[in-house]
Amino acid sequence: MDNKLINYNDVVNLLGSSIKDFKIEYSEADTPYVIAGDFSVYLLRCYKAKSSDKLQQGLDFIEKLLVRGDDKTKELAIIGFLESIQNHWGNDQTNPENIFCTGVS
Repeated sequence: MDNKLINYNDVVNLLGSSIKDFKIEYSEADTPYVIAGDFSVYLLRCYKAKSSDKLQQGLDFIEKLLVRGDDKTKELAIIGFLESIQNHWGNDQTNPENIFCTGVS
């Protein structure tokens, strides 16, 4: 396993290369936080489509940011990714805690 530190400035490119089904569309004005919000919507679509493999792949990516990220990357993982999941899923009336259930129901 590659234990190289993940730099905040590399997160968007890493996301694009790690999660092929997630299409990143952004302008230079968008921050990684905007992309994280879009990714939380992508994960919600995966959950609703019962695509447990894709959902797990997305969660593994966020975990990698938390484990191997620099301080700014870890902050992005928590505030950008996890809080966006909580907000987008909650707004959709989908319990964000369901993301942690075994399998997709």
